[in-house]
Amino acid sequence: MTGRPDQPGDRRLWVRVMNDLHGRIAAGEYVDGPLPGRAVLAPEMDVSPPTVQRAFHELNARGIVYRVPGRGYYVRDAGVVDAARRQQADALRWAWSGVYEIMMITGGLEARRLDGTGSVAAATAEELRDAIREDYLKYAAGPAGVP
Repeated sequence: MTGRPDQPGDRRLWVRVMNDLHGRIAAGEYVDGPLPGRAVLAPEMDVSPPTVQRAFHELNARGIVYRVPGRGYYVRDAGVVDAARRQQADALRWAWSGVYEIMMITGGLEARRLDGTGSVAAATAEELRDAIREDYLKYAAGPAGVP
């Protein structure tokens, strides 16, 4: 999972910008009206305008913001996003009950093994489901990969 979006230590600039913007949105800094444009955010975050654009694109793809052509990007209704995430988290919690504790974190979801031996994180419920599947195979195999 190293190098995937939203993972701690991901060094890609657009991921850092995306996580920063998502954190600001979650904190309520951007609620009404459009997000600041690339020309404003790029110097503030010490990145290029295309890097900010990539972060906007990814936030849009994840349903956190939406684009109005010619006007910019706007924050989606937080209630709609939160309700959808809660439903996804509930479904995952049911599917993996007894092995993982699933929680929402800044930038996505995290699943921690109840025995404290590891965790996985992802931006979406679908990505977390796939990460859990991979992680569970390693977990179920036991030490040194021996079942």
